[in-house]
Amino acid sequence: MDDDLKLIVEGVERLLGLTRRLSHENSTLRDRLAQVQARCDEAQTRIIEAQVRAEEAQALANETQSHIDRLKRRSAEARARVEAALERLPSLSELEVSPEVDVTSSDFTTPPL
Repeated sequence: MDDDLKLIVEGVERLLGLTRRLSHENSTLRDRLAQVQARCDEAQTRIIEAQVRAEEAQALANETQSHIDRLKRRSAEARARVEAALERLPSLSELEVSPEVDVTSSDFTTPPL
């Protein structure tokens, strides 16, 4: 009977040792899980912040493109106005130049009245 009791005690001691080891592993795994969850939460926060920054950058890019398009349109309009004004100016051959005026001289003076 002592042998049976000794075998039971040894079995209980093994089970107790196994239970303690599993309890320790469980605790370690819970700690690691908590760390991983915290890192996951941090990463999720960074992802959301990055998405907000990307959306802001896209909005700014759209606004900038809108300004560029408006400037191109206004530049084309101004160019058309300048070209139209230039077409209304008389050509050099149409200008009447007084013979007293030497327009080729670097010392350009107006003729006396």
